[in-house]
Amino acid sequence: MNVSFEIANEQDKFPVTEELTELLRRAAAETLDAEGIDFDCEFSITYTDNEGIRALNREYRNKDSATDVLSFPMFELTPGKLPASWESYKDPDT
Repeated sequence: MNVSFEIANEQDKFPVTEELTELLRRAAAETLDAEGIDFDCEFSITYTDNEGIRALNREYRNKDSATDVLSFPMFELTPGKLPASWESYKDPDT
């Protein structure tokens, strides 16, 4: 299984260190293992400030307020059901 990470830092309140990045990678790996996920995955993480997350929340959720976390699915799934083939969701550019 290949797990890729894209990490962007758009804030200056705290340092985004290699140690923090490694902690995120380990947490993701443990979570995927605990959930029995054994296919390629991608994580995109952006550190931002209240102004930045408020703008994202307004743009994507039509809510003009800051929040702690925003998460977006890569594609739509039916709750409780896996697609017939994960191959159909592979990005041809990867």
